Amino acid sequence: MQFITKKKRPPVIALVSLIDVLVLLLIFFMVSTTFKQSQPEVQLKMPESKHAVEGEAIKNAPLILTIDKTERLYLGDQLVPLPDLVVFLKREQKERPDLVLELKSDEKVSFGTIIKVMDAAKDANIQNVKALTKPVEETQPLATP
Repeated sequence: MQFITKKKRPPVIALVSLIDVLVLLLIFFMVSTTFKQSQPEVQLKMPESKHAVEGEAIKNAPLILTIDKTERLYLGDQLVPLPDLVVFLKREQKERPDLVLELKSDEKVSFGTIIKVMDAAKDANIQNVKALTKPVEETQPLATP
């Protein structure tokens, strides 16, 4: 008696569907990385001023003191506690006698914190302190008294 034996075909991997999945993943990663933008470490919503000039802070390389909405102080990129601010400012004042301190703060920062920073600048003998603002957008009407 003869038994019929079927020849077994070797297993075949469908490359077309694998290539489709690979191309979709490649497109996904390419698109998702091109839309990524660098985010600054401190997010600020600066107060607006109709006399603000963009790029004014770059001219003489001033020292920028940033206050975020949680009232943390950053001197450049370095986090500085408020009680130690005078020490840091005095050190900078010794290195550059004509130092210009520019204050960049969120509009939600309390006025008391800004006054404490101004006092620390006076204690460090810094005469030139500026407050940075952003220009008013044209779509917003200015409040008239």
